[in-house]
Amino acid sequence: MEEQRRVSDVFRQRLRETRTARNLTQGDLGALMREAGHPTIDNVAVLRIEKGERGISLDEAFAFASVLDAVPAQMFTPPGDELVAVTRNFYDLDGRDMRAWLRYGHAFMFAEGDLPEELSQDRAMARMVAAAVALVDAMRNDDKAGKVDAYQTIEAAVDVERERREAAEREKAEREKAES
Repeated sequence: MEEQRRVSDVFRQRLRETRTARNLTQGDLGALMREAGHPTIDNVAVLRIEKGERGISLDEAFAFASVLDAVPAQMFTPPGDELVAVTRNFYDLDGRDMRAWLRYGHAFMFAEGDLPEELSQDRAMARMVAAAVALVDAMRNDDKAGKVDAYQTIEAAVDVERERREAAEREKAEREKAES
């Protein structure tokens, strides 16, 4: 049976990997956090967080992702097939399922027809940009499953946008034909 990790353990690992990939010291990251409004985060706090000796709030976790210019879903997602215990006795996810849950949870899902045209375009672009940033982070961290997921997400977003545009063009041509 595979070892299950806590989400906080994954976040600490990803924090260290991302900070290192950005060529930042713990002091540099602490300074960025203080500039972002978290005065108690200094180099010692970053060290203690990365070692698992200090917990962090959800606000701090998202601030870390923001100042590191990282995709939050990537920060909470383990590489590969490692399991993450979302709750103590119920919900365990592997890396791919965690990414999907974080990215496409029920609050984020809409049927294509539920969105106005401009929001559909913005959403497609946002999906592609988020997946591209996740791809860069996965490549830096040699996260093979993350790379595959990011490529597949980009490909799917491009396909959906292409289909949406083609349908809009067909609809426009049909309207013009009916008007003439």
